[in-house]
Amino acid sequence: MTVNGLFAQTLNYVPKWNGSAYSNTVTPIFEDATNSRIGIGTTSPAYRLDVSSSAVTTVQIGTTSSTGNPNLIFKGSLGYWKVSKSVSAGGSSAPSSLDFTYNTAVYGGDHPIMSMYYNGSGTGCVVIGTNTTSILGGCVLGVEGKIGARELIISNTSPFPDYVFKTGYKLRSLPELEAYIKLHSHLPGVPTAEEIKKNGLEVGSMTTTLLQKVEELTLQMIEMNKKIEMLEKANGQLKAQIKALN
Repeated sequence: MTVNGLFAQTLNYVPKWNGSAYSNTVTPIFEDATNSRIGIGTTSPAYRLDVSSSAVTTVQIGTTSSTGNPNLIFKGSLGYWKVSKSVSAGGSSAPSSLDFTYNTAVYGGDHPIMSMYYNGSGTGCVVIGTNTTSILGGCVLGVEGKIGARELIISNTSPFPDYVFKTGYKLRSLPELEAYIKLHSHLPGVPTAEEIKKNGLEVGSMTTTLLQKVEELTLQMIEMNKKIEMLEKANGQLKAQIKALN
């Protein structure tokens, strides 16, 4: 192969530049001109760029002295995907990020898909559907939009409310509960609408709280049923006495 008409290199191998001139040393970069493919570490590239190694294969984009964002772009006729790393080394005020965006020829601009951030203190976070960490609210995962899942498992450290059924649990009477609701406009132990609006809804703790209310309601229904059975029994006795008098 001839490079700029300088010399003939070993067949199909990209010539090596030693800093001042091309050498005739065989490099591991192979050109398959017939199929327009480049192989690194292989003489039979299967793709436009095929990197092969018997050891761990690492591809580096950018250098430690880079002042611009290193990008990797997957381009198509209707748009392209871009993976981009921020210049920042990471810190609380300027966290380093790896951003995945999509650009369409119709709407233009890079639309944020997902970003991963590192703050320089050993912790990181992920945001989906946006490229800003303001949505996180102290969490390690933030999603701008709805989340769909077939199942969600939450590891909750708060005690599950089986204690409601244990002897000694103080259950509010219905009159006490009515008075509390009239005064506060919400159930005891349940966040107010303003608190939810400000702090959001914690699914794990709220599930535990709701189950506690269901268990308390179950006990109240059991107690109410006992009273109904006593009233029915007393009513039956009164009916029997009246019938006997007639």
